[in-house]
Parts: sequence; C-alpha cells; structure tokens
Amino acid sequence: SEHGTPDQITYGTFLKVCANQMPEGETRDQIVNVVFRKCARDGQVGQMVLQQMKALASPAVYEKFFQKSLDEDVNVNDLPLEWRCNVVEGRKRRRRHLA
Repeated sequence: SEHGTPDQITYGTFLKVCANQMPEGETRDQIVNVVFRKCARDGQVGQMVLQQMKALASPAVYEKFFQKSLDEDVNVNDLPLEWRCNVVEGRKRRRRHLA
C-alpha cells in the first residue's frame, strides 16, 4: 500500500483492539486466526504479537498455532524462522524510521 507494509506493531495493535472491542467467541477466534496467519506469512511474529495472542486467543486457537496451552510461554526464537524473519525489535526499529 502507499502507506507502507504492516509490521509486528501494526499486527500487535490490531490484535489488542480486537481483545478490547470484541466479545469472546467464534467471530473473534476467526479474526484472530486470519490476522495471525497473515502476520506469520509476512514474517512479523514478534514479542508484541505473542503477548497479544496470549492475552486474546482462545485456548484452542493458541494451541493450534503454538502447540502449547495458554499457561505455557512461547519464545519467539522457538517459532519457525519464516514467521519472524522480518521482525525488527527495539532501537533498530526506531532508527530505521528516522533514516
């Protein structure tokens, strides 16, 4: 798009809005499913996305993607590389936008 491509902050923020604005249920699960799959396809699953998934996903959706229960932590580095290959964390991200 002319406004740039979504990064992990974009996806994480959208997931947070879903958590705050949508009631739990099938519709929310479907949206989380679609958004997370697109995020993974774009290689943008970073720490913020993981935090939002833990807070928002139903146990079934969480287990589907991470093969862990909601009470188990997922480390970004344990995820498939293609899910996280375009994530820029921390200061590097800010500098990139200032350059």
